[in-house]
Amino acid sequence: MNDHSIDVIIVNYNSTDYAMRCIDSIYLSARSFKFKIIVVDNGSEDSPGCLKQNFPDIDLVRNTTNMGFSKAVNQALRRSRGKYVVLINPDAFIHNGLLNKVFDYLNKHPDVGVVAPRIIERDGSIQGSARRFPSLWTSVFGRKSPITRLFPNNPITKKEFPCFSVKGPEPISVDWVSGACLVARRKAVDQVGGFDERFFLYWEDADLCRRIKDAGWKVIYFPEAEVYHYTGTSSDTAPLASIFHFHISSYLLLKKYATGAMRYMMSLALVALGVRCVVAMTLNRFQHYISARR
Repeated sequence: MNDHSIDVIIVNYNSTDYAMRCIDSIYLSARSFKFKIIVVDNGSEDSPGCLKQNFPDIDLVRNTTNMGFSKAVNQALRRSRGKYVVLINPDAFIHNGLLNKVFDYLNKHPDVGVVAPRIIERDGSIQGSARRFPSLWTSVFGRKSPITRLFPNNPITKKEFPCFSVKGPEPISVDWVSGACLVARRKAVDQVGGFDERFFLYWEDADLCRRIKDAGWKVIYFPEAEVYHYTGTSSDTAPLASIFHFHISSYLLLKKYATGAMRYMMSLALVALGVRCVVAMTLNRFQHYISARR
């Protein structure tokens, strides 16, 4: 590949220690080609300047406030020129050989706009990172819903998360993949105008994949490649704000793609999501209280 044909984008928010390990893993995995790392820091308070000190070749953008994930990625996209864009969370770590496998696949399949690896949680389980596009079923059979926790092998959850049914290394076409780690063809991202900045945090990856698929590209889950992800490192620093933005973004996504009778149910959806948000915040504070007592 030509110089700087690959741009790696990391959005950091109070996860600087993890970001150091993430960048280390990129340098170890990407020895066979040229690349550029762009880190956009969203007003972190954990000495993000040390990223540039330890990795002088990176392009570090320091925002004074938290502008949100989508705006930060678009900032980086405006500074990048690569043929491919690797989007990775600061708390994710690349395996040796991952990028070679993914880029080889993209070069052989010009109709593919996005490829994402299998994501492994810190406990060794597979993250539900490749999914069907969200529907009303998602709220009942989502990744963290009570039904999914109690009955993880129920057929509806399996349908919502095709990644759980993949046994071998063969790639499969899916509706959308997690932005914790994905590789996108720059042409496809530019065609749809990048990320929708109305999504401050969460669901922006689902929206991007939906628009890329609607533009005629394929979105592929590629289990042969793997990434480790310490989920929630940034969101855990501001849990209530994270819960709030999760539910706001859920509503924005439903409203943006609502058709037919669903368009007339948005008020009901807003109320339901509001109640769910309050319950989630209450449970979070209760769990925090119990942990503090212990």
